Amino acid sequence: MKVCNRFLMAERGWIDTKPVTAQMTLRAPRVALVIPAGPDWHLAARRALHAASQVWGGAGFVVVPYEDDGTVHATLLAAVREYDPDYVLRLREDLVGSNEQGNSDAGEVARQAISARCSDYRTATAASIAVPGLGDSRLSFFDAGGASLLTAVASFGEMVSSASVGAASGLNDCLGVAAASTWGQADQPIATDTSDGDEKIRRRAVYAILAGTPPNNIRGVTNLECDDSNLWSDFARTSIGLEAWSLLGPGPTPVLMVWGGSAADFALAMSWDRTYGQGTWIPDSWWSTALMQESVALGLQRVVQRAGDIGRQIVVTSMSLDLDRVQSLLSEVTARIAQAYPGGRAGEGDLSQFRVVAPQSLEFGRSNKWQYTVQGQYATQWSETVTDDGGSLEWETLPPIPAVDLTELRAVKRLSWQVEMSLPEHDIPGTRAVATSALLRRGEPLR
Repeated sequence: MKVCNRFLMAERGWIDTKPVTAQMTLRAPRVALVIPAGPDWHLAARRALHAASQVWGGAGFVVVPYEDDGTVHATLLAAVREYDPDYVLRLREDLVGSNEQGNSDAGEVARQAISARCSDYRTATAASIAVPGLGDSRLSFFDAGGASLLTAVASFGEMVSSASVGAASGLNDCLGVAAASTWGQADQPIATDTSDGDEKIRRRAVYAILAGTPPNNIRGVTNLECDDSNLWSDFARTSIGLEAWSLLGPGPTPVLMVWGGSAADFALAMSWDRTYGQGTWIPDSWWSTALMQESVALGLQRVVQRAGDIGRQIVVTSMSLDLDRVQSLLSEVTARIAQAYPGGRAGEGDLSQFRVVAPQSLEFGRSNKWQYTVQGQYATQWSETVTDDGGSLEWETLPPIPAVDLTELRAVKRLSWQVEMSLPEHDIPGTRAVATSALLRRGEPLR
């Protein structure tokens, strides 16, 4: 965004000046957390989700795995590009672990690759997204070099003092990752699997995750000592003063199901969910016993029902399974539903309408995205004058000063939030989020 005075040039006919309606959005930061995709990726993912559960807006973060050489799968790069992160960070635990294995540079290679892929998302000349310096990235990720990149949930004090429900600390498998990505994980994950393996509880948990129902009666999968449906989740604690806001665009974005038990399968589903909503991960290990298959099938029936309610197609893919296997799994799901409901369930979606596609064929659109915005400040509009200089619109006057109005947010001393500005009536890319320093007068200190 450029702000300058060109009225004299406009009066002389050198540049076209015109009034427009501009829009400002205040939102929580978007963060991509990179993790190693090795044999212990479940623990690495749970640590990242634990970190996200400690930060304001963390329910909207994504996790991105990288290989031993720092490579990030092309499909994941495309997904994260559309997610459009403000920060790309790694965790201290992963740095220590990679150093012990002699792979100290792999995480940094991945971090920089994601930054390079995302940096020109808005404009061809956009500056790189905010990737802290090499030393900063090795600190706990909401305290980089003494500058507050993100806001700790603990900053909200008594507002977050009540009990919450999240994933259990000792569930170190696909179910533990799925539970943490659904409800958050405030408790520090541990490497040793301490779950009791109760099959009935695991089946209920799988259904709750897929169907979107509360985490009741699944002790051992969550950290609850007793069942209380009135508790908020660990991720809900990260969204104080925020609301999920969607910007609609042409054509509905499909619901995505990702089958497979790899880190890449999980990350693709999560990136889709945090960008467009309705991204579902189904580890193939869940399709094991007959009773577990029933829980998966019934949970997916609810996914299909939600897709039908909002008029969205269902696309299915996998990063680790071949498409013939995915098609076979869908046929088995359909058969399971038919067994459970011989007479059918009218109005709850047609399971035959799945469309199986290769991951490299997925379309990551720029429309129909959602994000966590400050309550009541997702679309502040005002009249602005711009100049059209060869197709590049430049603002002639300063925008209104962006300020958070919500009382509970204003009470937080160091609240880190993002500003986005756009021109709704013009089909042009916006600039990247405005840096805090750019909103100050020259010489004014950053407090």
